[in-house]
Amino acid sequence: MPGGIANPQIAGAVGGKNWIDRAGWGIILGLNNSAKETNVENDLLHTEKILADRKTFYLDLKRNQRGMVVKITEDVSGNRDTIMVPAEILGDFISALSDIKATADENS
Repeated sequence: MPGGIANPQIAGAVGGKNWIDRAGWGIILGLNNSAKETNVENDLLHTEKILADRKTFYLDLKRNQRGMVVKITEDVSGNRDTIMVPAEILGDFISALSDIKATADENS
């Protein structure tokens, strides 16, 4: 995936949020601009949704008592698995994923 945002296009509003579709990437970015109903949602700073075949991935940047964390959720037909990545190590996490992608590209 190329770095940065490449010509985002507004796709519409859903559930009180504006959704931006990054053309050609299969990624939808939700900009949180609506009033929240719960404390957990009050801590949501940014969210992204990635559609891949029958899977949906949610990436949520949240703030909690210990700082910021990225909650990554995989949804497959209603079954969800989640991991939490502390924001302090996002650089290391992204670097490792970039290395894995480079290896996958070399072997495809």
